[in-house]
Parts: sequence; C-alpha cells; structure tokens
Amino acid sequence: MTQSQGQSEFEIASLRVKTIKNVNLMTPGNGTPWEDRGSQGVVMAFLRTCWRSLFGHAHLLDHIRRPETTSEATKFAIGCAILWALSFGIWNTYRYIHFNNDPANWDLEGSQYLMESALQSLLVFVVVLVLLRIMVKMYLQLIAGETKGRVPDVLVHNAFAYSLGPSLLALVPVVGWVLAPIWIFVDLIIAGRRRLYLNKGGVVTNTILVVAVALAIIGALWLVIWIVWVHMEIPFAPSVQPHVNPPPRTN
Repeated sequence: MTQSQGQSEFEIASLRVKTIKNVNLMTPGNGTPWEDRGSQGVVMAFLRTCWRSLFGHAHLLDHIRRPETTSEATKFAIGCAILWALSFGIWNTYRYIHFNNDPANWDLEGSQYLMESALQSLLVFVVVLVLLRIMVKMYLQLIAGETKGRVPDVLVHNAFAYSLGPSLLALVPVVGWVLAPIWIFVDLIIAGRRRLYLNKGGVVTNTILVVAVALAIIGALWLVIWIVWVHMEIPFAPSVQPHVNPPPRTN
C-alpha cells in the first residue's frame, strides 16, 4: 500500500465517523403503519407493520414518528407476543384433534388439556416480552463503549420492538417457529446498521450474543418444565399420556 492510498483510506474512515456523529438519530419520520392505526384500523395497521418489518425493515425504522417514547413500539411488541401465543394455541389445537382421534394410543383428559394449553400460551406471551427487555438491556451494555451515549436507550428499545415483526410467521406452526427467529435476527442486524449506525462487525457479534442468550433462556426454561412437570409430574401429571393396554388375563 502506498502512502497516498493509506492516507486516502484514513480520510474516508474519518469522514464516515464524522458523518455518523452528525446524524440526528432522533429525527422523527413520517410514521409507521402502526402509528397511523387510527386511520387504518388496528388489525390492518399491525399486519402492514409486520409486512414492512419482513420486507422493508430499514425504511420502517426510518419512518418512526415518535422515537423519543417507547409506548407505540411496546404496544406493537405486545401484538407480536400475542402472535406467538396464538401460534402455540393453533399447535395445541392440532395436537388435541390428533390425540382425541387416536384413543388406542393416547389417553387424553380434555378439560385439563385446554387449561394446560391456555397456561402455555400465557407463558409464551410473557416470555416474549421479558426476553425483549433482557435483550435490549444486554445490547445497551454491549454497545456502550462504541456509542458513548450517542444512541438513546429508547431508540434501541423501539428498534428491537419493531424487529419482532417477523413474529407473523410464527402463525405457521413448526416451520414458522424456525423462520421467525431467523428473520428477527436479520432485522436486528439491519436495525443496528441502518437505524443505530453501529459498526458492522460489532452489530453482527452483539446481535449473535443477545440472540444466543435469549435462546439459552428459552432452552433452560423448557428443560426445567420438562424435568419438573413432565418427568416428575409436579404439580400434576400432563393431560396426555401414552395409552397402556391392560395385561392379558391368565386362566
């Protein structure tokens, strides 16, 4: 590398840093569909916001009209948590039909099954919102050295909340449960680069870390539930059990 090339690259890097520092991250946009739900209707606005999160996430984040408050983004995140709860409800409905139609192999306690399904959906709803808070706090700690107060906490929360838009895919049981987290991961990277203006390498690394922690928490929670409830049957036995045929009579 010649001296002129090295000097040119240094000047370009310096110019980029200076440009980023001069960007006002809190400049209001024209409004997301969710923020305009008064004119579009709650359901349609929510679906349009999810769609834009899937296929135009950078523009969606740029259009946030009220980046200084978390109320709108939090309400959208609640809607995404409801999608995850509904997805488990759909899956449990399918399982109920399967078990109910196969009494030769499964013993099903219908009323208890419905109660378990409702509790499971409620747990999923709560877990999604708790994980959102954990991921935001962890991400803020990871980027603290890079941003030095340049990126407001409220903006990170909003970016993460709107990045839950791919939760719409969770309504497709099993397949959606794989696609939705992957798409959310991609949206978080886009949010870090295109809305928070963070370093490319740091964005990928930090996003991997926070997502890995979230998945570890989900895995640990599932393991505890399986050991305590399914295996040890505490506080009660699951409503679905393999059917045990009575032993043949002997004369």
